[in-house]
Amino acid sequence: MTQLIKAAEARGLRYPFVAIPDESDTGGYTLVFPDLPGVSSWAPTLDAVPSHVLEVLDLEFEGAEADGFLVPAPSGYPADRMVRWGQPQEPARDPDVPVLTAAAAGEALGITAQAVNVLARKQNLGWILGRQRVFTAEQVEAMRDRPGPGQPRKVKIA
Repeated sequence: MTQLIKAAEARGLRYPFVAIPDESDTGGYTLVFPDLPGVSSWAPTLDAVPSHVLEVLDLEFEGAEADGFLVPAPSGYPADRMVRWGQPQEPARDPDVPVLTAAAAGEALGITAQAVNVLARKQNLGWILGRQRVFTAEQVEAMRDRPGPGQPRKVKIA
């Protein structure tokens, strides 16, 4: 269960975030805060990410303080799994392998993005990146190869 704290307390704490590369023509990075639902920002470059993170958190906590709202406390990530800014990180996957969103995977499979996410959860495929699940082309093919849920129809033999 998420612990709620006063926004004034939250100002001194570290909140994890994910910087998702924007694939649009403008580029940049979408910033998502897993512990703060609905809070996000955008930065044009990686160098601009820290200032945008501080700005959006300041605005969020300022608004919460003004309205007298509590905010979720940051989750306690173990230090060995913490991503630190400006330090080399061990990649969770091969960065040279492109990933597909659920919508793109759905197009390839001829099903909806929602159906892709249901199938992926059942088969333990993909990664959660921000608030969406992403897949490699190999994982999308694995979803195609596996039969969906349900029982096969009985065939009448004449």
